[in-house]
Amino acid sequence: MNQPEYIIVDEFRELVASMSVALTDNDSTTFPNPINYQHGYITELNETLMQYEKDPQRYDTKFPLVWLAQPFTVTRGEVGYYGKVNDLRLFIINSSDKNWKADEREDSNFNPKLRPIYRELIDQLKEWPAFDMGKMGDPVHKVIDRYYWGESQQSVLNDIVDCMEISGMEFKVKNNSNCP
Repeated sequence: MNQPEYIIVDEFRELVASMSVALTDNDSTTFPNPINYQHGYITELNETLMQYEKDPQRYDTKFPLVWLAQPFTVTRGEVGYYGKVNDLRLFIINSSDKNWKADEREDSNFNPKLRPIYRELIDQLKEWPAFDMGKMGDPVHKVIDRYYWGESQQSVLNDIVDCMEISGMEFKVKNNSNCP
């Protein structure tokens, strides 16, 4: 029996905490605060970020942010695994400026912050004990750089942000070896 099973949102919380430590140890100037982790629906994320905005102790910890979008599907029934995920969506988000042009976004957000977080995320996923990414290296996924995230340049969140959207991520969730 696989009880308690690995809970994907909890595993990602721990993974992001581990990423924060690694990135802070490597570059505490670029990453002075831990990476914020959230999961759920976009409206809930927006509400949470607005609460952070009003809280002086949390204001500076909103970004950078890794958001695990829900819902996602876990396909059950593969022998030897708890399940398989093939539609996971993650967003690596950082505050931005609506007046920035593409080069400024690359120089101020994507190159120094978003891409290092992305690389660390992929590195940690490959080694994470709850997940099996396969033997071919990086997990299967798509990446989209989103300048001023939104449709027709309208922001999705109340905050002005740039992000990297990771979609179609595929991996297997192992059985929890701590189970009796």
